[in-house]
Amino acid sequence: MGSKRFHRGKSAIKILLVGVFLTALTLVAANVPGAQAGRAQEAANRVMPALELEAARLKLSVGAPVFIRIFKQDAVLELWLKGS
Repeated sequence: MGSKRFHRGKSAIKILLVGVFLTALTLVAANVPGAQAGRAQEAANRVMPALELEAARLKLSVGAPVFIRIFKQDAVLELWLKGS
């Protein structure tokens, strides 16, 4: 299994960061009672299909291990996602 490296690939980074955010949001929502949990789940349900399609196009999967490196001085964000 290889890994994909995206260096300044704004579209891929944006999509994958949204995926990481939605995964975290879904995990938090599972522990939040009431209306907030419902709103979080609705957001995940609305965005997840497009996220999964884009990830599949890149031969990646939502929920795969992610490694992020940020170099502040160079203004570089590296996002590594384990490929399928």
